[in-house]
Amino acid sequence: MPRLSRRRKELIDAMMKDAIFDAAVSVLAEHGVKGMTMDRVAAAANLAKASLYGYIGSKQKLLGFVHGRVVEPILEMVAETARTERPPAAKLDAIVRIIYGEVEKHQGIFTILLTDDTARRLLEPSARPRRETAIAQLAEVFRQGIDQGVFRDFDPRRLAEIFFAAMTEPWKWAASSGNPPVAERWIGPLVEVFLHGIAANSDR
Repeated sequence: MPRLSRRRKELIDAMMKDAIFDAAVSVLAEHGVKGMTMDRVAAAANLAKASLYGYIGSKQKLLGFVHGRVVEPILEMVAETARTERPPAAKLDAIVRIIYGEVEKHQGIFTILLTDDTARRLLEPSARPRRETAIAQLAEVFRQGIDQGVFRDFDPRRLAEIFFAAMTEPWKWAASSGNPPVAERWIGPLVEVFLHGIAANSDR
């Protein structure tokens, strides 16, 4: 019986979090970050305000919760890709496609989170460790390539930071202009230029 009760509680918690996520996204889309009050989210989720605070705690944690719901699955897919037996260059290509595809899938959420100054400030405590995780995953792929002799011997962490910035900056720029980039337009040049350089002479 205790095991059944625990399983029932897990299901209820999962349903509650789904409802809160959907409500928060709906309120964000309609009112923006400044207009995303706990009252509005509670009403949209058909919850008492006290219940919402019990599950989430604060507006800052609510934003972190929304961010985590769209970012954590991406990090899991990137980690799985890094563990495969593919060549390192193929892993980088696959990782970029995963990230761009997921950002396009959740385009509305990412546009708000990337362009709103209040959102960026409130999200920084929860976004920082996720960013660090992504960079560490990329650094491992670069380390593999260096160990195999297919990448030049630079600091894997530094390469990961540069690649991460090159990968995410187009989305920040495009989101602020209201015209997110088409993934295929950016993936090819990003991977090709990063791996092979921009010089026409391949010997340089």
